[in-house]
Amino acid sequence: MFIIGPDDIDRWFKDQAKCLQEKRYKDLDEELLIEYLLDESNQNYKSLRSHLEILIMHMLKYKYQPLKQSRSWINTIRNQRREIRYILDDGSKNNLIKEINKNYNKIWNQAIKDAINETRENKNKFPIEIEWDFNIILELDIEDFLTAYVYSDEAKRELNII
Repeated sequence: MFIIGPDDIDRWFKDQAKCLQEKRYKDLDEELLIEYLLDESNQNYKSLRSHLEILIMHMLKYKYQPLKQSRSWINTIRNQRREIRYILDDGSKNNLIKEINKNYNKIWNQAIKDAINETRENKNKFPIEIEWDFNIILELDIEDFLTAYVYSDEAKRELNII
């Protein structure tokens, strides 16, 4: 694990950058630099996975527990979708999508478990098979999704349907 005290981190980054600029490769802290870069590359995946699990869980709750739809769920769906877009717009999109697709069953299953836990509904209420794959979630018009499954008066007001 990459650990440097908060007072040292800025100085360490500047030292490493200076070594690279001056092509003083032998002065690089190779082991720590490699550890840091690998850790950073995993952070985007972990963040994307977390936002995706939360998004799927709320989409499931929204669809399968319609009488309890709320502004909070709508905002969470919109916010998680936006955060996913930010992460994917940030850089190594293809590698992240490849990793997500490779682990999508685990992500889906975790979202189902979280939805069951939060709603206290029977697990049979939720789909066994994957209902929306990652590509569908990326391409799905969230406003269309929200409108298609809207039932509660609060959700209808939020979406300006009533």
